[in-house]
Amino acid sequence: MTGFIQKQQARVYVQFFLADALILPVPRPLRPSLHSPASSTPPQTEPTLPESPHIGQSRLFLLSHKEALMKRNFCVPSGASLEVPKPTLSFHISGSWLGGTQRKEGTGWGPPELKGDENKDQKVLLIFLGSSVRWFEFLHPGHVYRLVAPGPPTPMLFEESGSSCTSQRLLELAGCTSCLTIQDDWTLELESFQDIPDVPSIDRALPESSLTDLLSSNSADSLVSFSAEILSRILCEPLPAPLRTKPGSTEARRGYVKITVALETADCEFPPHLDIYIEDPHLPPPLGLLPGARVYFNQLEKRVSRSHNVYCCFRSSTYVQVLSFPPETTVSVPLPHIYLAGLLQGGQVPFQAIASCHIVSVFSLQLLWVCAHCTSLFLQGRCSQQGSTCPTQTPVSQASIRLLVEDGTADAVVTCKNHHVAAALGLCPSEWASLLEFVRGPGKVALQFIGPGSQPEYSAKIDEPLTFFLRTLCTSLSVLRPIVLSFELERKPSKNIPLDPPRLQRFQCGEHPLLTYVNPRIQLLCLSIQEPKHANSLGAFASSS
Repeated sequence: MTGFIQKQQARVYVQFFLADALILPVPRPLRPSLHSPASSTPPQTEPTLPESPHIGQSRLFLLSHKEALMKRNFCVPSGASLEVPKPTLSFHISGSWLGGTQRKEGTGWGPPELKGDENKDQKVLLIFLGSSVRWFEFLHPGHVYRLVAPGPPTPMLFEESGSSCTSQRLLELAGCTSCLTIQDDWTLELESFQDIPDVPSIDRALPESSLTDLLSSNSADSLVSFSAEILSRILCEPLPAPLRTKPGSTEARRGYVKITVALETADCEFPPHLDIYIEDPHLPPPLGLLPGARVYFNQLEKRVSRSHNVYCCFRSSTYVQVLSFPPETTVSVPLPHIYLAGLLQGGQVPFQAIASCHIVSVFSLQLLWVCAHCTSLFLQGRCSQQGSTCPTQTPVSQASIRLLVEDGTADAVVTCKNHHVAAALGLCPSEWASLLEFVRGPGKVALQFIGPGSQPEYSAKIDEPLTFFLRTLCTSLSVLRPIVLSFELERKPSKNIPLDPPRLQRFQCGEHPLLTYVNPRIQLLCLSIQEPKHANSLGAFASSS
């Protein structure tokens, strides 16, 4: 709803092919600085650029591992500043030197300097700080790059055995013998393997975890790698205030980004789906993580939820490579049309599908307004948080409804949220907007129906017009009607967790009690609700009525 939009942001993506790109040197006065204005490190005296462009030295290296771009704690040289150092935007890579330093000779590079330890594996850790982090999107493991330092030749420029910005422990963990901090005026060039002799043989295939290990709930807190297609990207709301902030804190809580992907598997009719969560300090997400893109994720942390769902999180060691961008014209693959009973048969079941069914009853309905800053309940036009000093007194609406649906083969509990609630109630946009305006006064209205045929419970007085209207609406044929439901499973299917067995349940038919086995109810999340176009589109429900 445009009336509630406070700020809009957009990113423009431009794709360049390296064969058509030429990296131009940027004059130092025009070079953008990525340091914070309140940086604790004072500006250093900029060296004078050489007048001749044919002066410089370089060295080749093979990149083997790349870590995430995020704020890290690096110590500053002694005497640089009296202020407490703050986390600095940075990343680091590890690799191996290929030969010695080469000096500029005309328009090319001279032979590499010979060292006594040429046969020794010269592993190096390269740290990118300040404006040198601009090379983050350019570097990818498995490629050879040339590190170029302009200016007159300096002996042992690329031979630093240590760095004030890292510890010996970090070098040991990375398996490197030396560390080098990339200077702001240094540049990187992508080299071709054909032009470089004696390149170590490496596996160009991207390492990936097996599907069994990835979806297994036995090995949690491990690092996994895989390729997948991004299906959706959602900015989720932050957790409630007591869980994330100190009492009395007015700092806005940042949410997190949830990316749902379809794993690339062979001979699988329904590719498994997986959720990937990106939180601070990895926000905003890396460029290119758009729906429809094929992405390689390296060293994500695998976790298992309390409901035994496997999901992944970004960590400092996570590396992402976009394999292909979304097509210009996105062709949406139609969801399979199924019977609900098919979800109880085990084996390969679709994570998202369509079912023609009928709304049997409403379990619960909740409409409320919350503060856009702290997500506390908004009552009588004010934020209800105790001692609230929220900078903005703007509310946003939230809605949820739980329905019981069946299609003649099985029944399921469907949860609908926000604008899907309007579709479930059969309200047009203007009627839905009017209903939310009536709820703005009390701030919250909730109805709880215990079961079909039972008396409902209400959070407000039963004689209030708004509560009476919602109670009547939820039990009317305007809601209890045939629908075409697009849904996804609330709990992702897993081969490691067997389905709950049918349970024995007693029913009373007049004077005769009946005992029968009843399958557990399926839990679904609503993607969309549409009205059936034809009477015969109700599938199994129409044939059983």
